[in-house]
Amino acid sequence: MAAQGTPIEQAMNVGPVVSEELRSLGIETLEQLRNLGWERAVTQWMFAYPRRLHPVAAYALIGAVQGCNITRVSPDHRQAAKALIKRLKLESR
Repeated sequence: MAAQGTPIEQAMNVGPVVSEELRSLGIETLEQLRNLGWERAVTQWMFAYPRRLHPVAAYALIGAVQGCNITRVSPDHRQAAKALIKRLKLESR
């Protein structure tokens, strides 16, 4: 049975490839992404798809959660994303 809510591919900054990757992680709707939170979603996504290990990918999910274009993600959220990506890179060694 399909999840109730806004399909993830309709979220801001989420295209067909990213939506397929998120769906493979069980994130099928924007509401599921919001409930999970961008930090946990990014962490799961990066471990499953390590080639995505870049701050811009995190900015995309932050923007999706906030309903804004990637260019509108706040400096504070950008810093938090950079710190998370740095930590994940260290953990993946």
